Amino acid sequence: MKKTYAYNGIVLGILAGFCVGALTDSIALAIIAGVAGSVLFFFLIRTIEKAIDKGVDAAAGAIKNRIDASHQKKAAEKQNAAMTAEQGTFCVYCGEKIPAGIEICPKCGKSINE
Repeated sequence: MKKTYAYNGIVLGILAGFCVGALTDSIALAIIAGVAGSVLFFFLIRTIEKAIDKGVDAAAGAIKNRIDASHQKKAAEKQNAAMTAEQGTFCVYCGEKIPAGIEICPKCGKSINE
């Protein structure tokens, strides 16, 4: 269970009741203000907490999606590089397929590193 700060709203309501009581010298008004303030502050703080939790969860999901996409992209790039290395390359001079690891074209004899 998540820690909630909404219960602090009850304390704030009670403090509001004390303030009202001190300003008006009315115990009944102080009690009404304390109860009403406690309920109001409790639900206000809890609503804010829920909105923050929702935003944090959404941000965490977006970050996870970006990380997953990055890992998938890197894996695809690694796989493409491995396939290219296995298949070899083509000579830029004559177009002959050159197997991987060969640096001189077997057809025209030119270096593929030039």
